[in-house]
Amino acid sequence: MLEFEPVVDDPRVEILNLVSGREALKHLERIARTCYKSEDRISEDSYARFLRGILDRGHEAMIEHIWVTAYFYTDRGVTHELVRHRLAAYAQSSTRYCNYSQDKFGNSIHVVKPLYFDPEEALQPVTFPLYRERGKVENVPLMANAFDVWFLSAVYANWAYMTLTRVFGRQPQEARSVLPQCTAAEIYVTANLREWRHIFKLRALGTTGAPHPDMRRVMLPTLKAMHKEFPVIFDDIYEECLARGLFAA
Repeated sequence: MLEFEPVVDDPRVEILNLVSGREALKHLERIARTCYKSEDRISEDSYARFLRGILDRGHEAMIEHIWVTAYFYTDRGVTHELVRHRLAAYAQSSTRYCNYSQDKFGNSIHVVKPLYFDPEEALQPVTFPLYRERGKVENVPLMANAFDVWFLSAVYANWAYMTLTRVFGRQPQEARSVLPQCTAAEIYVTANLREWRHIFKLRALGTTGAPHPDMRRVMLPTLKAMHKEFPVIFDDIYEECLARGLFAA
């Protein structure tokens, strides 16, 4: 690895749920039946039909009583969009306090490769601005593709960050201004099931427009995992994504 070559990672997700999905759904049934005083109708498997019925009627307030935490390892562009969902709690790795020039970070910034840059794409002639000395830039012709341009920008961002912190002794909160949008970030998102439905509708299904490809890349596996745990709650969104072929995209 070159001295200033950044670490290129893929995104990943993990669901952190404190109770089993089945027990959570039965808990929601007990709570929601209070509204109708129909607790006497609770049976071992009545929760599925009951919860599906209240969701079909739009009585989604009841599913706010269960909260689920998801862990995302993705780029800063995706986290910037995630934190716009205000009915949630967040904990995100801080670029003010994380010093990427330290050993525990591998002495390098980590970047997440965008979904839409293919390393095998055909090369094209481009001009690269090479900084020779202060105030002088030399234009160097080379062959590159879009991935090469993206990667080179990450290399120079890593060089700038490491030079500012190691050579000039700048603090992370000062050096972070050169970090690229693709800088990797860890974020925990905790929201109730109703808000997760809203997030998946926007960020996976795309009910108000096409989600960003990198957002959808982490939201689809998150939806899969939550549907497996809470099938009744997310059946409709999951099945719509399946019908559109989004999981195979």
